[in-house]
Amino acid sequence: MVQTSSVAVELATADLGDSRRSARLGVIIDRMVAQPESSFPEMAGSVGELEALYRFLNNPAVAPEAILEPHIVGSVARSEGRGDVIVAHDTTHFSFDGERVGMGRVNKSDQGFWAHVALAMTLSREVFGVVGLRYGTRIGPSKWAKSRRIKDVAPGEPSESLRWPELVHEADARFDGQRAIHVMDREADWFELLEQMSMQQRRFVVRMAHDRAVERGSLRVSEVLAGARVVATREVQLSERAEGGTAKERATHPGRKPRIATLEMSATTCKVAGATTGSTLQLNFVHIVEREPPEGCAAVHWTLSTNEPISTAEEVLRIVDAYRARWTIEEFFKALKTGCSFEKRQLGSYQALLVALAVSLPVAAFLLSLRDLGRNHPEAPAERMLTPDHLAVLIMIARSPMPAKPNARDVMYAIAGLGGHLPRNGDPGWITLGRGLERLLEAVRVLKLAREM
Repeated sequence: MVQTSSVAVELATADLGDSRRSARLGVIIDRMVAQPESSFPEMAGSVGELEALYRFLNNPAVAPEAILEPHIVGSVARSEGRGDVIVAHDTTHFSFDGERVGMGRVNKSDQGFWAHVALAMTLSREVFGVVGLRYGTRIGPSKWAKSRRIKDVAPGEPSESLRWPELVHEADARFDGQRAIHVMDREADWFELLEQMSMQQRRFVVRMAHDRAVERGSLRVSEVLAGARVVATREVQLSERAEGGTAKERATHPGRKPRIATLEMSATTCKVAGATTGSTLQLNFVHIVEREPPEGCAAVHWTLSTNEPISTAEEVLRIVDAYRARWTIEEFFKALKTGCSFEKRQLGSYQALLVALAVSLPVAAFLLSLRDLGRNHPEAPAERMLTPDHLAVLIMIARSPMPAKPNARDVMYAIAGLGGHLPRNGDPGWITLGRGLERLLEAVRVLKLAREM
């Protein structure tokens, strides 16, 4: 759990090569944690402070990796003694209005860059924080007629495909032994990556995008799984999903309303062949299917490749739970874009936006922890979310009376209430949580100032 005090404390220890830069970073973090959705001019206490903030963000000597390093170390430390760690990998794209110095594009029309993140959490989705970051921007025309995609990387930047194996290696090196289970969606389903992770004994769960041929036969993996017996059944809550914008997105990620789905799971082991390398690889496969979806709804249908054991129903269910935990990184990106308003940052250069991203990532992790602990572990003690001072102030200023011993859900609703959330509207969203957090931290600062006076 990323607590209120840990974000500022962690990043304030960043080694930026100059004590004045580190001090300035501490001020910026305090402002951003207190006002995650506000613009930089709104965060700054004065014109001079705003100028200092922009000088920091545009300083070429300030590296995003150096800013983020203390948070990565803290994320690993929070996982100690917690057993296996799910490391979810995924890529998101940021788009910005207006011209930005040094910026390329994410497609033909949108200026921006991509960021690939590794997010660490427990199997029950309690977030420890970010444990890896890669980023890049694209240039040049599309390689395909009528395509909006641009594939050429900017000068001096690595190939995008390297982001997957590099972050697997980097994140794995952060954890002792083999505690990390790397969880990835279909974009990571390429034979060379699976082969590399297997040879290096990295633990992984990857959703299949390609129905590979089984060695020494004409069958495909899907045909082998079709004959496998069902070993486990589970009811799961499916979250709401918006309809994709393109035809491809609508085909692979059709929109849906929230519902309870009954999933059946089968598993098998196959030796599959690489389409281009000629080599073979033995993997375990888990097939998940919704047998009776509501009329007009697309059935849930996943096939997962893994090197985790599948001998028992419990092992198969654990693999499914590991993959379902991957959705947390999608929510993390929402916290970053909506709760922290990252794409609204009015910074004039690619370099400045990368620095701002490194500052925003831990803040988004805290917002995600705040919401998800309240949702998924509502009876957890409030002290896991807030320091004693923050909790005492929240009890004083909450819009509705709080219990004498509030739990995580009480805290989540009280903070969101400060931001205008009404309990009858269900669980709070990122905007009301961000606003409520801003008001709580402002009240804590006022109380601290009053004590000092």
